[in-house]
Amino acid sequence: TPSSFDRTVEPPYCDSPQVKVPDIWEEDLSNGLEIYWITNSEVPLVQFMLEIKGGLLLEDASKIGVSNLLANLMTKGTKNKTPQELEEAIELLGASIRVNATDEKIIISGSTLSKNYEETMALVEEILLEPRWDAEEFELTKKQVISRIQQQKASPNNIAAKEFKKLIYGTTHILSH
Repeated sequence: TPSSFDRTVEPPYCDSPQVKVPDIWEEDLSNGLEIYWITNSEVPLVQFMLEIKGGLLLEDASKIGVSNLLANLMTKGTKNKTPQELEEAIELLGASIRVNATDEKIIISGSTLSKNYEETMALVEEILLEPRWDAEEFELTKKQVISRIQQQKASPNNIAAKEFKKLIYGTTHILSH
């Protein structure tokens, strides 16, 4: 396809783009909680992330994976809500709440419409402070995790990542598992 311009001539340079970095607000609460936030008024949405010290590095070496199992169980209902009721309450607010475990922390994150922020945070509080710990959900979640581990054993990328961690940390370090 013929071009409408001469490709042998270098185009002129433009001015560098101006990047406007938003203000980051910070507050330390009396209970030790550190809060950071950025205000953006373009959409009526609140995104949140709560990080709790934990994860793989704080696990007992004989019980590796407990924090991952805990993270999976946290959204499986509360003391006052079955898993289905909790899921419906989150959906009715137009929100999402996720819980993940990493090497160093457990992260509770999500998003909600700004008008539903208080109700969404009440659900997060309920998930954290009033867990369900249902034996049936525990067994189901445990089977799902075992199934995921079996799938990862067949994945070349996961095998390579696991071997790489063994090379970096050594075979006895908890992060190599």
